Amino acid sequence: MRKKAEPPRETELEILPDDHSKDSPELYEQQKKARLELARLVAFFLDDFFTLGNTKFKFGLDPLLGLVPGLGDLSGALASALMLITAASQGIPKIVQLRMALNVLINTMFGMLPIVGDAFSFYYKSNRRNYQLLLKHAEQSRTSTKGDWIWVGALLTVLFAAISAALYTSLSLIIWLVQQVASIFA
Repeated sequence: MRKKAEPPRETELEILPDDHSKDSPELYEQQKKARLELARLVAFFLDDFFTLGNTKFKFGLDPLLGLVPGLGDLSGALASALMLITAASQGIPKIVQLRMALNVLINTMFGMLPIVGDAFSFYYKSNRRNYQLLLKHAEQSRTSTKGDWIWVGALLTVLFAAISAALYTSLSLIIWLVQQVASIFA
């Protein structure tokens, strides 16, 4: 007799990760290492990917993305948000997460300033700073709670509201400048 085909199982969308640290400490440690490695790669690609000639000066994709007015800084900030998500998943203290968000905000806000901001982005390296903060506090981390995720959600909301306001201002300024130049030649 032929078996009935089982209906496909519904997959659950997991917003907040379950606390498996008590069930499988080895798996938890592997996941923790994998998240730290992802954070290291984000920091490397955004802040240290290229070396300038035979010097020790390194820079990444973040300042290069910043050369695209407005949108480049926003895309760099979105990539930087991965560090904050990693910090929440590691149970990093909220005050450290706030400092990490400020690093991203400082880099993004100054990065939106034409020329000066791009030069600032080459030197500030917010992602490297945030990765170092993650490493410094990774050993004292704990399992994240729903409160941690609510905190990081609120932090990301405020961060992107500020960045969106700066982006709006930056694009408005560009439009105004283009209109002024166009009126000169009209």
